[in-house]
Amino acid sequence: MLRKIKGALTNNKGFTLIELIMVIVVLGILAATAVPKYYSIRSEAADASAKGITAALRGAVSVLYSQNLVNGVSGTTAYDMEDVVDNAQISGVDSSGSATNSFTVVIGNITYGWDWTSADLPTTAGIVVENTGF
Repeated sequence: MLRKIKGALTNNKGFTLIELIMVIVVLGILAATAVPKYYSIRSEAADASAKGITAALRGAVSVLYSQNLVNGVSGTTAYDMEDVVDNAQISGVDSSGSATNSFTVVIGNITYGWDWTSADLPTTAGIVVENTGF
């Protein structure tokens, strides 16, 4: 009877307390390095989305400018930032709507903005410029 109890004590399977603490320490180190990288990647992705929106707005300006030239429209009231935003068909972001000369978008927790220099047809198409420095 004594043998069985002694054998049962030597065949215990499982982890010791030190092994469990070491696993927790390793996981803590991995988390400490991964979390800042995650936020960095998230910020870079928001900046890339904003640059994509800039390209869409500038493309919309080109399309509107071409349409107005073909239709023979002239003057500074041919189109404004609201027309540019509507023509760019931006989706998937929270926008504050467009004013006559500016447009803002919230991507993640970052607010991005663009300013509009109006067109003077037929000589200038108008310019979209980022005002938040991304």
